[in-house]
Amino acid sequence: MVNEEALVDALKDGKIAGAGLDVYEFIPKITTDLRELENATLLQHIGSAKKETKDAIGFKVLENLNFLRV
Repeated sequence: MVNEEALVDALKDGKIAGAGLDVYEFIPKITTDLRELENATLLQHIGSAKKETKDAIGFKVLENLNFLRV
């Protein structure tokens, strides 16, 4: 978890060279300061959109169901 205000300050001060984010503190609002930084790359939340991830989630559900039957 990240405090966006502290992250913005660290990026502006050069304490952190850059940041890539796809989850935000105040979803769906992204702070203006964060959006305007050139050393921040902002994406929508897509971390679980890969086929492999969706497959893994499905298999984990099946594993959990099998565990419950025991």
